[in-house]
Amino acid sequence: MAKTSKEPRDGDHSPAPEEIKMMGLRLFLAIIMLVGIALAAGLILLLNSLLPAPANPNIKAEWIYKLAQVTILALGVITGAGAAALGYRNQRVKEAQMRLQQEQTRLQQDGKFTERFSQAVQHLGSNDQPSLCIGGIYALERLAKDSRADREQIVEVLCSRYSEMAQALDGDRAPVRPPQNLAMQTINKVLKRLFTERNDLACDLSGLELRGLDLSGCYMSKVVFRGTGLRKTRLWGVHLEGTELGGANLEGADLLDAHLESANLLDAHLENATLRMAHLEGAELSYTRLEGARLFAAHLEGVKLWDAHLEGVNLAGANLEGAKLSGAYLEGANLVNANLQGAKLTRARYGSNILAAAWNEQTIFSNGQKGVPDVAPDREPAPADPIDPPCAPTSV
Repeated sequence: MAKTSKEPRDGDHSPAPEEIKMMGLRLFLAIIMLVGIALAAGLILLLNSLLPAPANPNIKAEWIYKLAQVTILALGVITGAGAAALGYRNQRVKEAQMRLQQEQTRLQQDGKFTERFSQAVQHLGSNDQPSLCIGGIYALERLAKDSRADREQIVEVLCSRYSEMAQALDGDRAPVRPPQNLAMQTINKVLKRLFTERNDLACDLSGLELRGLDLSGCYMSKVVFRGTGLRKTRLWGVHLEGTELGGANLEGADLLDAHLESANLLDAHLENATLRMAHLEGAELSYTRLEGARLFAAHLEGVKLWDAHLEGVNLAGANLEGAKLSGAYLEGANLVNANLQGAKLTRARYGSNILAAAWNEQTIFSNGQKGVPDVAPDREPAPADPIDPPCAPTSV
C-alpha cells in the first residue's frame, strides 16, 4: 500500500504559533458567550416556572425583565472584556510580526552592507589600478554615511591605508609638506568631510603614519593619536579638546588657532611647529619637545610644561598665567610681553630673557622666591620676532 506524502503542496500555509493562539482565544470567547446566553435563558425559564404567581401578573413580568437586564449587562461586560483581551492580543501579535520583519530586514541589510564593505576594502588595497583604489575610497565614504554604527571602523580603515602609502613615500626630506599620490589626496578629502560634521567619531589612530594630512577645521576631540605620526600636517582651527596625543610626532605641524584645551601632549614632539594663537589651556605638555616652535599669542593658561624643552621658542605675547613650568628649558626663548603671572618656574632654566615677561607676586621663580626674579639684566630684552605676527588662516 502506497504511503501518502505528507509534504506540503504549493500554496499550503501552516498557521504560525501566534495565529493558532489567536484562533484558540476567539473560539474560547465564542464558547463563553454561547454558554452565557444559554445559562441566562435557562435561568429566566427556571425562575418563570418556580416563582409563584403573584396577585398582580405585572410584578412577575417585571422580575423577569429586570433579570434579563442584569443578564444582558453581564454578557456585555464579558463581551467587552473579551474584545479588549482579543484586541490586546492582536496588537501583541502585530508588534511581534513587525519586530520579526524589522529583524529580517536588518539581517538582509547587514548582509548587503558586509558584501559592499568587503568589495570596497578589496578595491582600496589595489596598488596596480589607482582607479579601483579611488573607487573603493568613495565607496567606503558612502558606507560611512549610510551606517553611523560603522563610521569609526571605516575611518580607521581609510587611515590605515593612508599610513601604508605614506610609509612607502619618502616624505622626510619634503621642504613644506610630504608628497601625496592621488589616492592619498582622495583619502584626505574624504576624511575631512567625515570629520567636519561634528559627529564626535571615537577612532583609535594610534601609531599610524598620517604625515602631510590637511584636517583644518575638523572635529576630532574623541580620536586617539597616541604615538601617531603627524609631521607637517595642517591643522588650522582643528578641534582636539581633551584629545590623547601622548608621544605623537607633530614636528613642523601648523596648528594655527587650534583648540587643544586639556589635551594630553605628554612627551610629544612639536619641534618647529606653529602654535600661534593656539588654545592650550590646561593641556599636558610635560617633557614635550618644543624647540623652534612658534607660540606667538598662544593661550597657555594653566598648562603643564614640566621639564619641557622650550629652547629658542617664540613665546612673545603668550598667556602663561598659572602655568606649571618646573624644570622647563627656556634658554633663548622669546618671552617679550609673555604673561607669567602666577606661573611656577621652580628649577626652570632661563637667563635674562625672563625679565622681558610680565609677572606678579604669585610668580615662583627657579630659586623658589615669589615675585623676585633671580637674574640680573645683562642686556636689553629682545624685541618680538617681526616675522612671526598672528595671521588668519586662508582657504586651502
